[in-house]
Amino acid sequence: MRQFCTPFGPPRWLTSLTLTVALLSMLIVSGTAEAQLRVVTYNIAQTLGDEEALQTVIEELHADDKPGFDVPVSLFVFQEVRTMDLPVLASIINAAAPPGVSYIQGTYSQTNQDNVAGAQAMFYRAGYLVENPSEFANLNTGAGRRTNRWQLRLSGYSSADARFYIYSSHLKAETGTANQQQRLAGVQTIRADADSFPEGTAIIYAGDMNFYNNNEPGYLFFLTPGPGQANDPLGTGNWTGPGNAIKHSQSPRKIMAGGLIGGGMNQRFDFQLSTDAFNDGKGYSLMPDTYRSFGNDGMKFNDAINDGNNFYYPDNVPLSNLIANALHDGSDHIPVVAEYQIPARMNANLVPSNFGTVIQGASITAEWQVLNTAPQVVVPEGADTLIFFVNGAGVLSGNVPGQAKALDPPTTGQMNINTNTVGPASGTATFTSNNTGVQNPVITRTIAGNVLAPSQPSFAADEVFTNTTIEFTFDADSGTQSFNVPIWNVGFDEWQALLNVDGVDTLDSPFDVVVDSGLDIGDAPFDLVFEINTDGLDAGLYTADYFVLTSDEDLPGAMTDELMLTINVMIDGEDPKDSPCVGDLTGDGQVNVFDLLELLGQWGACDDPEDCPADLTEDGQVNVFDLLELLGNWGVCPDRS
Repeated sequence: MRQFCTPFGPPRWLTSLTLTVALLSMLIVSGTAEAQLRVVTYNIAQTLGDEEALQTVIEELHADDKPGFDVPVSLFVFQEVRTMDLPVLASIINAAAPPGVSYIQGTYSQTNQDNVAGAQAMFYRAGYLVENPSEFANLNTGAGRRTNRWQLRLSGYSSADARFYIYSSHLKAETGTANQQQRLAGVQTIRADADSFPEGTAIIYAGDMNFYNNNEPGYLFFLTPGPGQANDPLGTGNWTGPGNAIKHSQSPRKIMAGGLIGGGMNQRFDFQLSTDAFNDGKGYSLMPDTYRSFGNDGMKFNDAINDGNNFYYPDNVPLSNLIANALHDGSDHIPVVAEYQIPARMNANLVPSNFGTVIQGASITAEWQVLNTAPQVVVPEGADTLIFFVNGAGVLSGNVPGQAKALDPPTTGQMNINTNTVGPASGTATFTSNNTGVQNPVITRTIAGNVLAPSQPSFAADEVFTNTTIEFTFDADSGTQSFNVPIWNVGFDEWQALLNVDGVDTLDSPFDVVVDSGLDIGDAPFDLVFEINTDGLDAGLYTADYFVLTSDEDLPGAMTDELMLTINVMIDGEDPKDSPCVGDLTGDGQVNVFDLLELLGQWGACDDPEDCPADLTEDGQVNVFDLLELLGNWGVCPDRS
């Protein structure tokens, strides 16, 4: 017997792929990735065979990687199980289970079958499937035999479509019209029960049906239309004769001994038929090319399964022979195994859940992520491909379709976040899936944050002034003079961005900038500080233009701005009245427009006749006579030396 290195053992054909898949699965779901849905039906002939051989068969059923992967069996149904056989069978099943895997016996009812052929028994994997005992049914199918019906669902799944039924039957044996009619009556009872369920109900019909050929009335009745109509994974063609030996399941032995029937491998008595719901590729569905008679290499017609070498695993004849010997000694039937995909399970996330604080108009997005976390899947085909939609509301926009396979990395996408409205902001992303039986068909994820209005740089406290002129007068040769220019963030409150003053871009000027940058200006102004060294400067007007560069605080959506600042500084020289050039109010040696502006600026009665430079006529006021005097001296002053 083999030892299991993991709960299911690495596939022989591609170990590296299994490791990759396992690692991906560990990233995607919690728990060990071990199974989708492996279903086994097995007539154990009242445990009359060798118990050690029976245990070996069950061990190897878990390890069977014929379809390209090996997984623990999810569900066993057994035929010919007497009450006295149950403890032995339960012990064998759990002893044969891979590490960490155990099984629970389903509802059992022998109903006087202990003295006939034995009853049906069901065992399901703990923690993976759950039985609903209230749905158990015990149907009389004639000849002292009864068919049992169980309802199961995947653990953690709540959808009605995540439930399925399995029937286990052991119909009347032997040839002849009377026996065929007895089997037909049994199938009619089963179908009457199954047809009482709604169209689309997921049903497996398993067991030892004793159908001798594809024209048997009972077999054909399984295929008749109705809610419980069955499909045969091997098709409805003939299964008799050596050309169909690969389909046969009875008997692995040539000779009768110890109560076990002989005759060699020559009949397909054991079946797993299923309704359309198990054959539409949605939710639960039969995985193509996984239906098989375990250990049958198709080369043993009318022979024992262990006659000569067995090639069930063509690349591992010793293991095939071990299985063939165990099948020969364990029962007079061999198991029929099939793999079924399971419904998808959706998990979704939205990143970030809080986008923080941004500035109005910021271009930001949220990333959504969707995973198909169908539990304990070992190949992507082991679960239904998840089809989903993502719909945004609130500050999120978009309606995006997508799909996700089990074991794949997350399917991702982005949604725009609307930042046009100032204030608290929130939105939802709703993930929906209409997959059959999907778990978590609707998931809602939220996002929140705050949106600030842009800062408002200004030269004034209460209004937005982005262009201004300031004027100062300093005496010549009075040393370094400094002056401040306040910058305001107009209208600042909790929903407006702080203001940064980033610097001053200057044109030619005699000025220096002492303080030209500051951060996080709120409701208090920030002062730009300038200097001018008056020493050695000629009297007159000095002008400079500055671009004051500003920006919003460092948040998404921050924008830059600029203010235009003109500085006029008058450097006073000698008293203009002492100038040999009447009208040279600026003392720059000429009478020009700057003197005219100075005169107009002093127009009217002098506040102090002793200090009224523009009063050229010295009549105590600046008026038209002073204007005429200035204009009469227009031009370059004569040499004052």
